Amino acid sequence: MNKRLKILLPVVFAVFLAAGIYVGSIMNAGNSVGNLFNIKYTEKEKLSDVINFISTDYVDSVDKTELTEKTIEKLLGSLDPHSSYIPPRELDAVEESINGNFFGIGIQFRQWHDTIVVVRVIENGPATKAGIEPGDRLISADGISLVKLDNDSIMRLLKGPRGSRVSVSAYRPSDKTIHRFTITRGVIPYESITSYYLVNDSTAYLKIDRFAATTYDEFLKAVRTLGLNSFKNIIIDLQNNGGGLLTTAEALTDEFLPEGKIIVYTEGRNREKEVSYSTSKELMKGKNVYVLVNESSASASEIFAGAIQDNDRGTIIGRRTFGKGLVQEQITLADKSAIRLTVARYYTATGRCIQKPYDKGTDDYYHEITQRYLHGEMTNADSAMINDSLMFKTEKGKTVYGGGGIMPDVYVPLDTTMNYLFYNKLQRSGVFDDFAFEYFDKNRLMLLKKYPGEKDFAENFTVTAKIMRDLLKAAKDKGIEPYQALPDTMLYQIKVSLKARIASDLYGSNAYYIIINNTNQTFNKAVNYITTGE
Repeated sequence: MNKRLKILLPVVFAVFLAAGIYVGSIMNAGNSVGNLFNIKYTEKEKLSDVINFISTDYVDSVDKTELTEKTIEKLLGSLDPHSSYIPPRELDAVEESINGNFFGIGIQFRQWHDTIVVVRVIENGPATKAGIEPGDRLISADGISLVKLDNDSIMRLLKGPRGSRVSVSAYRPSDKTIHRFTITRGVIPYESITSYYLVNDSTAYLKIDRFAATTYDEFLKAVRTLGLNSFKNIIIDLQNNGGGLLTTAEALTDEFLPEGKIIVYTEGRNREKEVSYSTSKELMKGKNVYVLVNESSASASEIFAGAIQDNDRGTIIGRRTFGKGLVQEQITLADKSAIRLTVARYYTATGRCIQKPYDKGTDDYYHEITQRYLHGEMTNADSAMINDSLMFKTEKGKTVYGGGGIMPDVYVPLDTTMNYLFYNKLQRSGVFDDFAFEYFDKNRLMLLKKYPGEKDFAENFTVTAKIMRDLLKAAKDKGIEPYQALPDTMLYQIKVSLKARIASDLYGSNAYYIIINNTNQTFNKAVNYITTGE
């Protein structure tokens, strides 16, 4: 062999070996070489490769599943503020909220000093049938101690498939005995309408917490229980209602509008325009409608309020709504996780989209409410940041605006006086809830005997001077004290809030709203407006 050739062979081999390593790296990492040979490198493959490289070669160990979920979260979060990822561990809770029910034993409980106290039992529910009573202290479920477990862990033990059984042991303070129960799990309603009652002889009140699959049926039951002939005015309270199902909002709105009116329409890049019209149902025909909203009323709440306003059907009272006009579609994945993907925008009857801008990112989007405070809108309607270029007219000539929530017809400012600083501290610290629960727990039997129903309690129970002293002492023990002598208006607010919390533990959420609405400015404005028109 030629001497020169002998020398070149190892050199050439070494060059190709080095080149091979380099080419292999390129082919693994991207499509540069792939393009030379017309090999298609898909986005799916690229994303998978990156995740694999990180999980195998990153300097520190990483959980591949967690890495994938974070990647999906970031990916969806980069689209808009409402496209989102729901991990498998959270999907059940999300779907329970949407469906309006779950499978469990039917109790309301509270963790109190590492003890699980049964606050209330659902009438004719599984726990009631098994013999569990309010006041019982749950000790274990299926042999697993419930002491010091977090709320999610307790719920996982008590919930389960319909018809399945769980063995529960509980200590009963009234007879100082441990009782054992075998409970067959059943369907437990997760009510979305948390309160309805007659305010007076002409006005009904109905509080909708969210728009779930069961809300429409709950609404029909509520108004028929109240009696359609018992009222001519109806207050629909959507304050702090973050939305829910579009179809539910449409069905509910249908009962308020005459036939042939536009409720809402949706349209997206890959979604044809779909218009929802009212039918001939109109259960609320002839009723005067007043809708309560605030800055936390969003999505389906805004669809309902927008349809009422745009069709000149009622009066919107409160403060400008959140401003969510994007429609999400939930897609369940193979591992029981899900994504909520924005697929369309919705538009009210006049053609306005009330979605507020989100081009500055998610943080700015959600902090926009804070800007309303700083700009003065929360205390003065004239300071509202309304886009005059997005002006629309209803059939009767009323001016409405798009581009950032629904501006109410009757504005109610937020009370931001210094007197509320102490009250807010009581709320945030948990002093209210803790004190109310302890009072309820110690006096439950006496209170139920003296006040057999929520109406008796609402009309006759008084927060005495002693109870107030004990509450203020409990607050002081936590370092919470008023900066000055409390005015009578603030003392009244505190007394009503405490009374409402005790009522909630005794009778449920309806009793809570019957009492707390006495201090709700927007509710009181509505009642006054119905009477005086001002």
